[in-house]
Amino acid sequence: IAPNVDARFLTPAEGCVPYTAVFENTSEAGQSFTWDFGDGTGSTLSSPSHLYTAVGTYRVKLIAVDPATCNLIDSTEQTITVHPKPTAAFTFAPTVPEVNKPTIFTNQSTGGIRFKWLFGDGDSVIKTTPDTVSHQYNSTGVYNTCLVVFNQFGCTDTVCAQVPAQITPLLDVPNAFTPGRFGRNSIIKV
Repeated sequence: IAPNVDARFLTPAEGCVPYTAVFENTSEAGQSFTWDFGDGTGSTLSSPSHLYTAVGTYRVKLIAVDPATCNLIDSTEQTITVHPKPTAAFTFAPTVPEVNKPTIFTNQSTGGIRFKWLFGDGDSVIKTTPDTVSHQYNSTGVYNTCLVVFNQFGCTDTVCAQVPAQITPLLDVPNAFTPGRFGRNSIIKV
């Protein structure tokens, strides 16, 4: 008794442009395979991958052929949706650091709904609006500051910039004390 060929494949149903879809052929039987990726291209590999460079919905079709089976040929289809990515962008001021002044970051991203700032000094903040963000660095240096932008589809884009900071440590020295045995401020310290 000859089996029937049964065309099947697995792949995630969505991705972010540019999206490399990996197709796992799980067909039963089948000696030759013809793929139509829904964008005018195809393949004859058993389990191919394909790069989608444009946003859209694509109908992927697999045709499995096996002359040793009763039905000889079978096909299956699945829809893949390729979503757009947001665009991450920001500026900062002052571009020439001012001593002990916080850096102001202006979010210029498009297409995002969540924004994660990584300031390069171990500190970070997550915002749900593209507001400006102020950050005070604690020591002089150049920090690799990054902004990760997420859209409603879970797609991300990241941009980083080298942000200089100049910090002069400040000391607080009291200018008065209260002498006496039980008085407040009876000891002076730096």
